[in-house]
Amino acid sequence: MGNLFGSIQNAVSSMLSYQQVIEVIEHNVANASTKGYRRQEAILTPGVPTSTARAGGNYVGQMGTGVRVDYIRQYNLAFIDAQIRSQLAESSKWELSSNILSQIEATFDETGDDGLIPKLDAFWAGWQSLADDPANMSLRINLIQVSADLADAINNRVETLNSIRQDQNNAILQSVDEINSIATQVAKLNTEITKAIGVNESPNDLIDERDRLLEQLAELTGGTVNIQENGEALVTIGGHALVVGSNAFELTTTRDSNNLVQISWEADGRDFIPNSGKLAGLFEVRDVTVPEQLTGLKELAETLTEEINEQHAEGYDLNGDEGDEFFVFSTSGDYYFNLKLSDNLDDPAHIAAASSEDSPGDGNNATIMAQLREALLMNGGASTFNSYYNSQITAFGLKVKEANTKSSDSSVVLSSLTEMRDSESGVSLDEEAGNLVSAQKSYQACARVLTAIDEMLEVLINGTGLVGR
Repeated sequence: MGNLFGSIQNAVSSMLSYQQVIEVIEHNVANASTKGYRRQEAILTPGVPTSTARAGGNYVGQMGTGVRVDYIRQYNLAFIDAQIRSQLAESSKWELSSNILSQIEATFDETGDDGLIPKLDAFWAGWQSLADDPANMSLRINLIQVSADLADAINNRVETLNSIRQDQNNAILQSVDEINSIATQVAKLNTEITKAIGVNESPNDLIDERDRLLEQLAELTGGTVNIQENGEALVTIGGHALVVGSNAFELTTTRDSNNLVQISWEADGRDFIPNSGKLAGLFEVRDVTVPEQLTGLKELAETLTEEINEQHAEGYDLNGDEGDEFFVFSTSGDYYFNLKLSDNLDDPAHIAAASSEDSPGDGNNATIMAQLREALLMNGGASTFNSYYNSQITAFGLKVKEANTKSSDSSVVLSSLTEMRDSESGVSLDEEAGNLVSAQKSYQACARVLTAIDEMLEVLINGTGLVGR
């Protein structure tokens, strides 16, 4: 009778084990579309056998005690996760660079009529036309208009570039807040995960949540991760610890003389310089790419102003007066500057097209001005104004192409790694459906065993009585 009651225990524990198997399958199905979720499986193991030896030899050997759930397995490929995090950092860096550089390229529209090269061509053509008919007021008005268009084109580019630079500056500030928040969450999860592992639990969902955060961190900073024996994630960026156990070491920000955000480690004050990830792309655009374009524009505008003003002062206007300033160049910082026409040119007669006094028909100075188009005055005497800017735009175009290519290539690699991981740890609804049927039939079989034992006990208890009655 004791064995029958033991059999009841075996059947009940087996039913509970298969119930947990079904619950794990249900959890998988529910999270089939959850980003970052890794498939789980209830691993079954036989119960500890017991000795069944009895006096008289009616029982021999050992009897099993059913089945139990040993642990909940999580399908996880740590080495692929590390590769994905590394590739995420590269992919996000180049994707950001590609998007911003393409935005700048589209804004400048150098291949269209609003490009700076066509504006320069129209400026030189305006001087040449005036040289042929210096007393023509329509040509003088046209020259003023194309000169103003050229100045506006340069100013618009300066404004756009500085606006983009400030956008990246704000994005850097927001990224620091996001990094600190993620680090704090990872540190908290480290504590919860190690606590669960310490009592032989499987904190798979907590690990999934932490891995999602670690991927976000890698995407932002290129941070590297090492999982310790106790389950903690040690996170470093550029060799500096960000998360150690339950401790998060935060980043702090300051602003330099140009109001640009600089990042340092709060604990020791060391500069934070990311080598990959979105943040590295933001720094690259803000501190290298945009300043290169602004520096080129500043040199073009400043040199153009100096050369045009110097030659204009050598000439005479329709009133016989010496030429005054043509362009006015002003700057309020390394990368903030403005180019405009002199207020003196509100009257087109003040354009000094003549080389001699009181000679309205003399257009020699306008001719010299037009010839400045071919003068090697830029890049240390190696380039004209047009060729200098054309070289700058060509170099920028190559940088855009490089960013686009690397963004595309890294995206392909990342997609391949993600597919590889999903094939191992992703949820297949067809596979789960098959597992569910198998677990359900095992549960039903255990229930049938329990029914059979119940019938045996009924016979034993109710079908026996006193002899003779």
